[in-house]
Amino acid sequence: MSAVNGGLSAERVAALLEQERESYRRNHAGSERVHREAVHLLGGVPFHWVNAYAVPFPLAISQADGAHLVDVDGNPYHDFGLSGTAAMGGHHGSVLREIIEQDVPGPGVVTGWTTEDAGPIGAQLAQRYGLERWELTLSATEANRAAIRLARAITGRPDLIAFRGAYHGSLEELHPTAPGSAPGIGAAVRMLRFNDPEGLAGALANERVAAVIVEPALTNGGGVALPDPEFVTALNVLTKRHGTLLIVDETQSGAAGYRGASHELGIEPDFLTLGKSLAAGLPIGALGMREAHADAVVRVLEASPGGRWTLAGYGATVTAGPLTLRAARTYLTEVMTPEAYDRMNQLSQELSVRLAQTIARFDLPWRVGTLGAILGLSFSEEPIRDGDAARAPDPVPGLRDYLFIALLNRGVLVGNLGGYIVVSPTNTERDIDAVVHAFDETLRCLRE
Repeated sequence: MSAVNGGLSAERVAALLEQERESYRRNHAGSERVHREAVHLLGGVPFHWVNAYAVPFPLAISQADGAHLVDVDGNPYHDFGLSGTAAMGGHHGSVLREIIEQDVPGPGVVTGWTTEDAGPIGAQLAQRYGLERWELTLSATEANRAAIRLARAITGRPDLIAFRGAYHGSLEELHPTAPGSAPGIGAAVRMLRFNDPEGLAGALANERVAAVIVEPALTNGGGVALPDPEFVTALNVLTKRHGTLLIVDETQSGAAGYRGASHELGIEPDFLTLGKSLAAGLPIGALGMREAHADAVVRVLEASPGGRWTLAGYGATVTAGPLTLRAARTYLTEVMTPEAYDRMNQLSQELSVRLAQTIARFDLPWRVGTLGAILGLSFSEEPIRDGDAARAPDPVPGLRDYLFIALLNRGVLVGNLGGYIVVSPTNTERDIDAVVHAFDETLRCLRE
């Protein structure tokens, strides 16, 4: 057994994983019933990703409040997965209930028009992120799709640069090997290694690149890959030098702070995209841009076939309905305040230190990376620097699956697709203690 896997055996991990799965089956009869009875849903779930979790069948949730969940069997959980940051501010059923009771009917749910909440949302986003003009979308995927289309239209160039290990939603051309993708869909996309300024310089040299799309830090695998200062400089300087627009996707990295990770790390976006958490869990995305680019976007839209302000290949009918706008305004101004970010980042730092101490106590060569309120576990003592390292296979097969289900069986839910932890401003010291205690028990079982 090598030092790379910390002396863990594949047989031990496999046996523990099966024990935890059997424990899950015994304690989740109600969730199994819900899954079994959903015979008309593909895979028994409303969306196929739900079946990617490392459990025999998915949880069926009956209650969500703050940083806590309860399933249909009455099992309580400290929720540190928070739906991949979509519930980053905590589960705000009370906020939505208050909005619905006060405002529905009123302006309604969807009208195809606007409300007086729209302007303050734009002002709030501009003040936070330093970009003067904003457009709302149905999701972060839609925001990224719009940014890429507009960048190509503004520059008149075809190509796109992205980085391995990032996600950017379900954009087909960034996932060209997915089943059923159109032939040649990714031909205009160059996938580079994160933290490689020389590779970026070479890829931009042909003057054909409309946009570089990048997450400020990679959090979609195991661990957190932060950008090197040299890479940040390359993103800022080289894109401007070559007339390429820089699209920064803050959908997940927005957990870094009140003004996002790009501000914290010194990245200077031309376009910035957001999603997931902006409306207390209701579907929404946002696209921000600099004033000069906003003027160019207007010219593009005016020149579209069909006349001024036409569809232009993106948008959705139910985008920014009155209910969503009111939820977004409330969330941005009353829930996710600077004080809320300070609290969640303080708790995140405390938790990262305590988890690292637990790992050291069990003499395991692992590392906890942080990006504001996001923590990621990597099975390496060295910092994660790119997407390839973040998505490296487990040193022992099934190790990350075991950690996920063992924590869940001990009342702590973390993100399974990558395994990261998200800290909410609704968390307490008691929640932090619960994670550390469950993690300690889980590692103790490995070592015994």
